[in-house]
Amino acid sequence: MTESRVFTVRLDPKEARRVEFVSRVEEVSVNDVFRQALAVFIEHKKADVEFMERVAATLAADADIARQLQPASPGDPAGGPGE
Repeated sequence: MTESRVFTVRLDPKEARRVEFVSRVEEVSVNDVFRQALAVFIEHKKADVEFMERVAATLAADADIARQLQPASPGDPAGGPGE
């Protein structure tokens, strides 16, 4: 079985009724409605230039932090990356 993660989503009553209605009409589980909607949302975000710029900036910042956390190399006068 594929490993999965569990998330909790809080909906107001109107949103919950709408999701349940779509689930019944499409004859799929509420979980599948959320999965399908999330897939569409992520594809939409991948086409969003500003979002992708933020992705690149976040990855660059994470790489910088990762370099700073690496152990010092022998003979490194600065005592380690980022110091």
